[in-house]
Amino acid sequence: MHILLYHKHKEAAAMSVTDRAAARAHILRKTIWWDAGVLLLLAVPGMLCYWYAPVLRNIPAIAWLVPVNGSPWEQLKPLFWPVCITAFVRQFCTGKLQRGILTTYAGATLQALAGFVAGYYVANGIWGKEIPFLVLFLFWLNAAVLLVYLRRTADHQQHGSWLGAVMLLMLAVCFIVFTYSPPQIGLFQELCISI
Repeated sequence: MHILLYHKHKEAAAMSVTDRAAARAHILRKTIWWDAGVLLLLAVPGMLCYWYAPVLRNIPAIAWLVPVNGSPWEQLKPLFWPVCITAFVRQFCTGKLQRGILTTYAGATLQALAGFVAGYYVANGIWGKEIPFLVLFLFWLNAAVLLVYLRRTADHQQHGSWLGAVMLLMLAVCFIVFTYSPPQIGLFQELCISI
């Protein structure tokens, strides 16, 4: 039987292919509630920050965490930050058993952010104005799609985590920098529709 060496805490333990597959399947089963729970626990404070954003955005040190205006880019913060934190916590907790988990999270995050922006512009274009309930619906819809994508692809990633780490960190830097000096394009400005 082919033996793989699985390194954990500087000690090598012999692990067969079937044992490693069983360990990965066990991790995937155990992380369903962990994924949903951590995303929910991190998303709820994110939504509270969204509602209290008019007060919190006046504090420059934490303005990068909350939407500072009604632009689509700023509406993405309550979705991005919880997922980004969850990704790095999961990478730390699962270690080598889930290869490329940060890349999986980065791909899911990019899809969710793009889905939110597309839905935001389509819905607001149809109704001709921004509807706050619709923004919340799009947020939770994309969070649910993100979670489903993670569950389907978390154990099938072919790339290492370094690519995902770079993408998530680049997005984090963009969210921080564009809070204080946003580009003068539509994505960073509040939607104004005139009929």
